[in-house]
Amino acid sequence: MQAIECMQAGTPWISTQVLNETINTLRRKFKLDYAQIGAVVEELTQQLQVAIVSTTTIQNAVAIAASREFIIILISFSLVKPIL
Repeated sequence: MQAIECMQAGTPWISTQVLNETINTLRRKFKLDYAQIGAVVEELTQQLQVAIVSTTTIQNAVAIAASREFIIILISFSLVKPIL
């Protein structure tokens, strides 16, 4: 499924991990100031549901990946829990 189709298929999600990586990239690579970064984060959180990636989620993802030899990032996305 293409990214656009995923967005249109239902409620799109973003994890706290992806938000943190986005902030880091915008600051270091693109040299945005924190006001600009805050605006990006605000836009993303208005458009997307935010899922928390907890240490339990990460540990579960590692266990599943080890038992099935999957790449962790592919597994961890399906294990995230939304902020309610």
